[in-house]
Amino acid sequence: RASHDRAELTRLGQRMTRQLLTVGLLGFGCILAAGPLLVRLLFGGKYDALLPLLPLFGLLTFIRYGGVSYGTLLTLSDRQAVRVAAVCGMTAFGLVLNALLIPRFGLTGAIVSAVLGHCVLYSVYVFAARKDVGGFLLDRRSGILLCLACAIVICLPLLPSVDASVRIALGATLALASLVVGPTAA
Repeated sequence: RASHDRAELTRLGQRMTRQLLTVGLLGFGCILAAGPLLVRLLFGGKYDALLPLLPLFGLLTFIRYGGVSYGTLLTLSDRQAVRVAAVCGMTAFGLVLNALLIPRFGLTGAIVSAVLGHCVLYSVYVFAARKDVGGFLLDRRSGILLCLACAIVICLPLLPSVDASVRIALGATLALASLVVGPTAA
């Protein structure tokens, strides 16, 4: 029904985008707040080297959920070829990034490569979907969710050096804010 009705496609896309941003921001907050505890609880101290990387995993979670709606919208708009081309391009870009970053930065390079690759992929999706709906599918509440994520991303370089209670408070605030701002009834 929505694939040939631009107004319905836009309404559906905005709602889906906000809900997926909510889930992504909730995941980001939970990883920031509880990630170190869960890593130690599930895997023990042998994996403490992962702890400084958890904020990047949280960011990747947010990006992955935030971009899904645009890819889905392309499929609903019968533009699957755009998705296929974007994924093929991102795969080649990801291979190059991995080849450049992993030898120099190890696991951090792999995560940064994944973050950058997904940013490129979802940027293509966003701009391609924008042609179909005439906008970015961001209502006011989605904008708030994006601003919250950006604020945390700006703080990411500081997180490894801050006290665990600050990281937990930031993550919990992010998770709670996503639940207050994001969900919709209709």
